[in-house]
Amino acid sequence: MAVKDESNNWGGVDGQPNLSKQWWDRVKYYARLAIERVKLGIDSVKELFSRLTSDERWGVMVEFEEINSEKFS
Repeated sequence: MAVKDESNNWGGVDGQPNLSKQWWDRVKYYARLAIERVKLGIDSVKELFSRLTSDERWGVMVEFEEINSEKFS
């Protein structure tokens, strides 16, 4: 059982201690797709997100903001 500490670091997504490189590589790919789809409109981005798990959507949003914060906003 996880014990809460003051660091606010509970591991990765859903409390996973380490997210795999493969997972992050996939999320980075989806983030690039999302960035490309912005110019096609929000419905195109929503369609992409509808195919992802909640963890993947979270990761894509984090990566999207990291890569292109202007488009993210």
